[in-house]
Amino acid sequence: MNAPVIDFPSPSKLSADYRDGRLKEFFAASFTDSKAPYAAAAGIDSRTYPRRSLCEILLRKNIEYGAGPETIAAVNSLADPQTLCVFAGQQPGMLISPMYVVYKALAAVKLARSLELLLERKVIPCFWIASDDHDFDEIKTAAFSDKNGNPVRFDYRPAVIPSKLPLDSIVLDHRIADFIENVAAELPDSEFKPALLDDIRACYGMGEKLTVAFGKLFMKFLGKWGIVLVDPNAPGIKRHFADIFAGEIKEHNKSFELYSVRTQALIAAGYHAQVHKTQRQLNLFYHLPQRINLLIDGADIVADGTDHRWQPDKLLDLIAAEPESFSPNVLLRPIAQCHVFPVVAQIVGPSELAYFAQIEPWFDLFDVPHPVIFPRPQATIVEPHVARNLKKYGVEPAELKADPNAIGGKVIERLFPSEAADSLTILAADYCRNLETLAAQQQTVNPDSANLLLNYRKKIDFEARETAKKLKSSNKKRHDEIIVQLKKAHDLLFPDSQLQERLVSPVYYIAKYGQSIFDKIAENLDIERAGHSAIYL
Repeated sequence: MNAPVIDFPSPSKLSADYRDGRLKEFFAASFTDSKAPYAAAAGIDSRTYPRRSLCEILLRKNIEYGAGPETIAAVNSLADPQTLCVFAGQQPGMLISPMYVVYKALAAVKLARSLELLLERKVIPCFWIASDDHDFDEIKTAAFSDKNGNPVRFDYRPAVIPSKLPLDSIVLDHRIADFIENVAAELPDSEFKPALLDDIRACYGMGEKLTVAFGKLFMKFLGKWGIVLVDPNAPGIKRHFADIFAGEIKEHNKSFELYSVRTQALIAAGYHAQVHKTQRQLNLFYHLPQRINLLIDGADIVADGTDHRWQPDKLLDLIAAEPESFSPNVLLRPIAQCHVFPVVAQIVGPSELAYFAQIEPWFDLFDVPHPVIFPRPQATIVEPHVARNLKKYGVEPAELKADPNAIGGKVIERLFPSEAADSLTILAADYCRNLETLAAQQQTVNPDSANLLLNYRKKIDFEARETAKKLKSSNKKRHDEIIVQLKKAHDLLFPDSQLQERLVSPVYYIAKYGQSIFDKIAENLDIERAGHSAIYL
């Protein structure tokens, strides 16, 4: 089932042109090309992967997250040399936030099923938990609409704010209880809310790792779709990334040259570069445990801002001995992922699409098969009461991105024209003038009749003016009511004037509608058009 497409402008020119198939010079294949998945699969079949080891690592981790039989079966199927993967990914945000994380995950599910039918071989959906990321401020917030429909945000504020620590190293402290209770106080009351809060408290408990809490809640919400969670900090997995880490040190000058040429070409073609870097910056971090960028300093490599310094061969030895002490940056991560996993396709958001364009030549440099890049489908959820008001007033969801007051004024003008009061005033004025003319004619013949007519004229004038006031007041009341309703609709569709998918947490919709909300989303996400859909509940 395809949801109606909302006519939103694309987040960037790059994103718009890729969706329309106009960026072939920057990607090995287009997602619109039905032959592209076959070529990607052939590249995967030409090499070997550490499948048995991956199965063991992923099985342990996904069981820790509470994976069900669907995910366990998907992990086990990876041992088969014919099995392929579709990947999506995101940082482990508080309470899974925001909604586009859900859209990414379910898009991976739908794409895996589609490619499975196309290629006639097993394809499993995978979700990369970016646990190496160290931007705590980006993931600390859960946002939704409170009981009055107003946008609210809640931050998890640990007693000690992490600074440059990989998210994998963050353990929830006693303040997580305050965060959950603040969220609970503002979530809409419903039959679904108690079970939701039980799930949240069971996953986000004091002493739990942030990434594990994310994985556990993810499985409670989305586990039935058989999504395999991939944590790059799962014990043993980074030894499989070590060749890519080492390759970045050995081939850094070449990788930077390819990055630089491609970035300049993107800019020259009128597109934007998502990631900017200098030649000194390696695409690797060293964990102290703070995540520190590695820089070239003369003949040595240093951990930025520290006394740690290595000759390249010594750093290569350290990578071989302790690969878990390193992590790729945002550019090198897809290369490491596709080196270790048989990735036939990748779901990406608009920002990710830009840096995939910047690093496309690296897949050949590191001898890694190119995945087919699929844009993440975008969506806005339209709740029933919002849909009713939009239908009643003839307003499309996209229109509410503008000022609700301006939209309300147009609605009033269309549905409740203000000309009635003006027309009444004109009619009354004409009638009164006719009465005055008639009274003047009667004045010499019958003064009493003239006075009666003039008194009647005053009554007509008074009643007309009072009725015109009431008409205008009635329109103003309607106008105010419509503005209030459209403002509430605006805040639900565009909270804080942002796209809903970029701010609202899925816990809001689960509290109101239960976990069946995910079935509705999965049914309506369209991975082929890759547009912005309106999902009506």
